[in-house]
Amino acid sequence: MTLSKIQRKALETYRKIRTEHPTFSSIFVLNVPRLLKITVLLSLGSYLLFMGDLLIVSTFSIGLLGGILLNSTVYIRNSALVLPALFQVIDWKKLDDLLENESDFGGE
Repeated sequence: MTLSKIQRKALETYRKIRTEHPTFSSIFVLNVPRLLKITVLLSLGSYLLFMGDLLIVSTFSIGLLGGILLNSTVYIRNSALVLPALFQVIDWKKLDDLLENESDFGGE
């Protein structure tokens, strides 16, 4: 089976944090770069719209930013709650074998 780049990264992340107990803060730290990009882009866009006398659109973009950040916080919290159970059911030997020699695994 050949893993895509995203699949490989997700499985390597699972393997990396297997020994640690993921908490809200540890998962949040992994998401900080993505959240910072969203915050900077929407804040800059909101500022430019405000300076261009488009107050309603600027206010909408600030609300959009708040909604995205709150939604991301909910996803991070839910991940912190689900990951311990997920780690109990993952077949770690199979995962390690898949990551080490993915072309010989499964025949897909």
